[in-house]
Amino acid sequence: MVSFSRGAKIIFLLLLNLVFASQILFATSLGVLNNIEYGIADSVWEESLGSCRAIVDVDASGDYKVVIPWRLKNYPGSNIILEELSTNKILSTVSRGTYDDHFGTIYFNAPASGKYAIYYLPYKPSVTHGSYRGGYTPYLSSSYSPSATAKEVAVSKIEYRTLYDNFFPMQIVATKKEVASLISKSTSNEANKDYFIFCEDRTAPVALRKSIPLKWALEGTSNSISLKARPNEYYAFQIALLPLASNLTNLRVNYLNLPSKIKATCFNLEGTDYKGNYFTKTVNAKKDEVLPLWFGLDIPSDIQASSYNFEVELSFSQGSSKKVSVNLNVEGAVLADRGDSNPYLHSRLRWLNSTLGHEEVLIKPFTKVDFSSVGGVPTISLLNKKIELSELGFFKQIKVANSNREVDLLSSPMALLPVVKKDSYSCLKSATTIDNKLETYVAWKTLSQFDAFDMEVSGKVEFDSHCHFDVSYTFKKNSSFKDIALSIPFNLDNALHIMGMGASSQDLPCSIKSKWRRGEDSFWVGSANAGLHTELLGTYNGPLIKHYAPPYPKVWYNNNKGGFSLKKSQTQAMALVSSGSQSYKAGEKVTFSFNMIITPAKEVDTKSHFSYRYFHNPILENAPFDKGVNVINIHHANPYNPYINYPFLTPDNSKKIVKAVHEKGAKVKFYYTVREVSAILPEIYALMALDGEIIAPGRGGGFVYLKEHLEDNYQVAWYAHNGGFFDGVDSLNPTKECEGLIPDAAVVMNINSRWYNYYVEGLKWILQNYDLDGLYLDDVAFDSTIVKRMRRVMDSIKPGCLIDLHSNTGFSGGPAIQYTDFFPYIDRLWFGESFYYNLMNPTAYLVESSGIPFGLMGEMLFKGGNLWKGMVYGMTNRYGWVTEGVKCDPSSVWELFDKVDIATTQMIGYWDEAMAINSSNKNVKATIYVSKDSKTILLVGANFSGSNAKVSFNAIDEKIDLSSYNVTLPEVRGMQREASYSDPLDKLSFRLKAHSGVAIILTKK
Repeated sequence: MVSFSRGAKIIFLLLLNLVFASQILFATSLGVLNNIEYGIADSVWEESLGSCRAIVDVDASGDYKVVIPWRLKNYPGSNIILEELSTNKILSTVSRGTYDDHFGTIYFNAPASGKYAIYYLPYKPSVTHGSYRGGYTPYLSSSYSPSATAKEVAVSKIEYRTLYDNFFPMQIVATKKEVASLISKSTSNEANKDYFIFCEDRTAPVALRKSIPLKWALEGTSNSISLKARPNEYYAFQIALLPLASNLTNLRVNYLNLPSKIKATCFNLEGTDYKGNYFTKTVNAKKDEVLPLWFGLDIPSDIQASSYNFEVELSFSQGSSKKVSVNLNVEGAVLADRGDSNPYLHSRLRWLNSTLGHEEVLIKPFTKVDFSSVGGVPTISLLNKKIELSELGFFKQIKVANSNREVDLLSSPMALLPVVKKDSYSCLKSATTIDNKLETYVAWKTLSQFDAFDMEVSGKVEFDSHCHFDVSYTFKKNSSFKDIALSIPFNLDNALHIMGMGASSQDLPCSIKSKWRRGEDSFWVGSANAGLHTELLGTYNGPLIKHYAPPYPKVWYNNNKGGFSLKKSQTQAMALVSSGSQSYKAGEKVTFSFNMIITPAKEVDTKSHFSYRYFHNPILENAPFDKGVNVINIHHANPYNPYINYPFLTPDNSKKIVKAVHEKGAKVKFYYTVREVSAILPEIYALMALDGEIIAPGRGGGFVYLKEHLEDNYQVAWYAHNGGFFDGVDSLNPTKECEGLIPDAAVVMNINSRWYNYYVEGLKWILQNYDLDGLYLDDVAFDSTIVKRMRRVMDSIKPGCLIDLHSNTGFSGGPAIQYTDFFPYIDRLWFGESFYYNLMNPTAYLVESSGIPFGLMGEMLFKGGNLWKGMVYGMTNRYGWVTEGVKCDPSSVWELFDKVDIATTQMIGYWDEAMAINSSNKNVKATIYVSKDSKTILLVGANFSGSNAKVSFNAIDEKIDLSSYNVTLPEVRGMQREASYSDPLDKLSFRLKAHSGVAIILTKK
């Protein structure tokens, strides 16, 4: 019955080592509480037996009665399983008597003297990944009936399956009677008036809010704590409060006699948000509920070894202040890493307030922003772009230089103005001033006076093509408007495609009119050469993915009066964002905010794209380096990166795999995002103590670990069993390397929280400690602020790091429109989960999947995509990925690419004016890859229709003489056979099957 796999040993010993480092010195014994010994099992038992067991010693065979002090916050009524430990035999001679959340009476028959284990939380393992589908095993009545003379015996020890499952000491729950006794003994002390205080070090995180641990009931309240730290350590500790008579409001904290060299913070009360702004929080304490406060002490490296004493003064609006005495002993050598190598020390809590990556420094390949006045027109210049401002402070013109041509995006100035009736408003006076001018951005303000209102436009253009507008109106008199609308008149020649706001990758001309829809707050209009993405701002401005669907931007939505339209005329394509009719009183002020990004932010780097070939599979031994694979993505849920978005608990394994991949001459990247996080993280209780700021509130539930260790107020996310990644198409058998890994259960993280700061610092840590070459992002919730910070960190530590981004259209309703503002800092896209490639039109490929209009390139996903159509956009799939029964293998296409040394060619697609060969069939699109000397051309054509198509490829305007080339159809395994033409041709004619294509190599004679 007892098993102890190699993988389990690795994780188990690792976690024990982490705890050793955090100064809890024990082997399998945790300690003694109320005469009961608690410990971790010597070996890991079968998962289905649950997380806890009581050990009972009997000296003879016979019937026994034992009362197990399981002291749970909520006993689920699960089954009782009896095991004879000497034989590992499961016995049926066991039954349950009376029980409650704290104690259970168990009867059993022992066939011989010895040790017996009683498992009281067995559950059904869910051998899946994605979500937990098991539950507690219900109690099963047995035919066993104990004799009336059953001998009473005591529990000798309570054990936990792993350290991960540990309840000791902070989750051993006190009974109501014990709590009442504590109150009775403690309330006579004046120091306990209004509320109790309990102090705990970092090694015993407060987990219970609606109960208190037995430890407190036995030890009583405390208003002092002693800490032992080293120079340069960041030391965390806790002060927990329990209001007795009533709710308490507006907690305030002061530090008395704190040494000037030491900085203190209470994470519950203050911090720095993800944009770098300091903030404070209002903290209240509920009657009969524990309020854990986490404090951090920033101890400098040059502090003198000594004993320091100071006080933490606590006060609420309802009463007098109380003081907690802190004795801090600083001694020993300087702690170089501040404690960060051991997450259990909680030194990383300071990461929550990090400003890393906010430095105003340029990021390659972008150049500095210049401001000048050209012919009296304020002009902002940045990489490949010039922006002219109108007298009202909006964009007058946007010029984008791309592919040796300059595109004017606008046909006339954009504006955001109230509408009474046509041309009824006129500006009386306006003036523009430059607020700030740095290498990284230019900010300005334009004040304009109108008859009924004053308008202030605050604008900002950054080096990466991001733009921001806040447009405020202050009304001079009572005013009613038919609309307040953002108008963007696009140049007709470049307004070829649109996506967002009800339009899914459509070609223009078309007229679009839509109301607000769930998950839509932005749109893009443009071409492969240039475009403009507009995002309307409200309470949230990150990608609107599955877990994050906040309300519509209030001023734009306007009780569903707002909407979007695009109408194409003879001279322009007018995009109009309407907020609808509204009225304002004199003195009232309203602000409309929106972001823009001018696309492409950077030029497509085809050389890098074709130089990197991805392997994406948990069985790393299958990586075909001989086929050109040179980038390995390490997903989560494997021995090297087991726990989702928390890659800090297996450093030895992580370093080992990175080193091994580097020895193969390849790069290695980790899955690491923030949308959700494994609940195994040591800081989980500190984060829960922040009351919904970081862990998204919810109804709880999910995997049994979450139910056992978190009380409620969380949302269930990813679950993976024993490492969670599976070998084979339909197999539910974990890989050998994953056997024994502790199940991974994740919770949803809140949007725009300080966890983003932690994430950026975490990125720095894994880059420095694991020598990673980048990240794989999977549907994230943060905005471009964080991606910019990430890129700055990467460039400062290891220039050349890669970021690829994956998204599921099922989550976001079109990932390209959701993530456009990420694109300046991303190296590759992997959009395509839930993409039906044979149903997608060429525009959907170009705009939604390829990345080309945004300065990127991409890969296909769902069922491996369509390799013929993908090649038109430079896309293949990822070797080793298994999707809907398809094992992806792009090696045949890679071989074709190698024949023409595609990384050194110029890619010219059907969308490009420089295209030298055209297709005679509108359903067949073609792209050519031309060598530097034009002696070799790879022509790829694909039939996008659902029926056979005849097509001829012809030279355009004598740009190329097809008759001067030898023509070969190269072998592409599984796609086409080798063939050649002996006679010179001036055109190439083929009959292509539905959704198929042809690859042709033209070689100069």
